[in-house]
Amino acid sequence: MARPRVFPRGGARRTVHGTTLARVTDLDLIGIAARLDETTSYTLPAFADVACLPRSVVYAWIGAGVIPPGRGAGGTGTRRRWTGAELRAALTAAAEGRRLPVQWDVAPLTRYRLGDRDPEAVGAQSLRSRDYRRELAEACFPPAARARVIALIGAGTPVDQAAAAVNVTRSLVYGRAHRDAEFGRALDDAGHALCIGGVCGSATAYRDGCRGTACRREHNDAAQRARAGQA
Repeated sequence: MARPRVFPRGGARRTVHGTTLARVTDLDLIGIAARLDETTSYTLPAFADVACLPRSVVYAWIGAGVIPPGRGAGGTGTRRRWTGAELRAALTAAAEGRRLPVQWDVAPLTRYRLGDRDPEAVGAQSLRSRDYRRELAEACFPPAARARVIALIGAGTPVDQAAAAVNVTRSLVYGRAHRDAEFGRALDDAGHALCIGGVCGSATAYRDGCRGTACRREHNDAAQRARAGQA
């Protein structure tokens, strides 16, 4: 006997928790929830069979946050599982047009992707973004390029020109120095070669064009003092 088609063919589409799906409200979610036994443990195929839905739709619901990811999701050789109570609560919330607060064991980064913006989820996304940017920076500015920049600066080449020689920006060089103590020390040592006034570190030398290490430090310190005075 052919499985009845309950997922709408074409028709209007809308965004559900950040993911575009055929409208879940076109389905009898309460009817699906009523067919679930609260004490039974359901795998994804078992839930799809009870709901008379293609498995691809269930996966789409997971991605959109309509139902929780399920225990065991993402583990090698494991299968997604839910209790009937979890699925019924999620389907009821979706039928009422609201999002069920996450009460299952989901990683903070996953919860952010599903739409949560609590401090833990936002913090996880911020860390992931930072790590991603640093991965890109590492790929763009590998050890060989860093060594060449240090050598060029030590020979008297200005930082922006040394950075351009390896196809990176001055900001990337200083950003690396800020978070990499070893590279920062090497940059400071090499930067002494950029002193042009003989009195590097004086109040006016940086304005006169000196970019030696002492002048750069004095300039940065003065800028921090000015900001602190405005706060």
